[in-house]
Amino acid sequence: MKKIAFVTDVPFWKKSAGNEQRISQILEMLRNNADVSLFYNGKISRKNRERLEGKFFSNIYNIRCWKLEIKNNIKSIVTKYVPFLRPYLKRLRKSGSIETRMDKNLESVIKKKCFEEQYDVLWVEYVWLTYLFDVVPSNVLKVVDTHDVQYDRCESFAKIGLNYDFQITKKEEIRALEKADCVLAINGRDFDLFSKDLKNVMEYPYFPLLKPKSADFLDGGNNRVAFIGSAIDFNIKSVDWFITKVWPVVLMKNPTAEFHVYGNVSNYAKKERNVFTHGFVENNEVIYRDNQIFVNPIFMGGGLKIKCVEALMYGKPLVTTSVGAQGLESGKNRAFFVTDDYEDFALVIDRLLRSESTRESLRINALSFVAEMYKNVVNAEKKIKGFLL
Repeated sequence: MKKIAFVTDVPFWKKSAGNEQRISQILEMLRNNADVSLFYNGKISRKNRERLEGKFFSNIYNIRCWKLEIKNNIKSIVTKYVPFLRPYLKRLRKSGSIETRMDKNLESVIKKKCFEEQYDVLWVEYVWLTYLFDVVPSNVLKVVDTHDVQYDRCESFAKIGLNYDFQITKKEEIRALEKADCVLAINGRDFDLFSKDLKNVMEYPYFPLLKPKSADFLDGGNNRVAFIGSAIDFNIKSVDWFITKVWPVVLMKNPTAEFHVYGNVSNYAKKERNVFTHGFVENNEVIYRDNQIFVNPIFMGGGLKIKCVEALMYGKPLVTTSVGAQGLESGKNRAFFVTDDYEDFALVIDRLLRSESTRESLRINALSFVAEMYKNVVNAEKKIKGFLL
């Protein structure tokens, strides 16, 4: 059985964000096929440590990074208690880079443990941890799970006047990824972008298969439209665009329609007519049971939009943008609707609210699309196991 050193700074056990769910999926794949040790660059509570050690890992090394922890604590406090200060905090905070994210303590631990434990594989999450590849023996297989094409993400933020908090150019990203023996792309679009400059790319989509009881999620929440999201910039801007531009048009056609916002992004949602905010909800199944239509009006970012994936897995009607559909293009206007125009967005929502047959058609197509995509995940995992294990 191969020995894997798995390195991340993402608190994946929370499963409250898409990247956390993605990492949990990877660990589920690895745990029965390899001896995995976790190197977490952050703080893990004793309770979480004990739970993870029993479920996934033979060893857990907790390498504290005070700079990162202080930054995340400030961000959490602002998001929860004084969300109106977030835009000012963003202006004061400098954007990071691979160099500014380097942790000498983590680097030292990885170098020492890879020598002592003779790991076969060093697996890192995100491009900013690829600096660790420089300190391990050449016979160690190096894997990076990218999540996004980061330079593309930076460019998409810049186009609408936002500054992404990790800055990297295409040249810098390719140079960092060239150190890896295997670069994992989260969808076909990212695979194509990376493959133009790299030969060591494999597509490993995130698409876990849920099997909800169709009767429970069929068509609940009459006249209710919903969005789920964390308090990150593109979600805040997306909800603002939807409430300001799309929602008034929807209400003109359907005055009893309701828009429900879930997750910490709800702290930033405008309190307009028939807009309801709920904050963080522990069990997403309740959200999908209680709402009829889901939207993801996003215009920036990269990778795969997990909130779109979840809606499809529950067979819920979904309306999103071309950015929201990235990585899901083969289901466009078959399993879900795509439009970038606010009036069209509103018209599609109105049509879905009024037409049970259209909602049912989307439900059937969405579940069929999920089954197709899940086959891709299974095939990708077979390839990765063959390459690594």
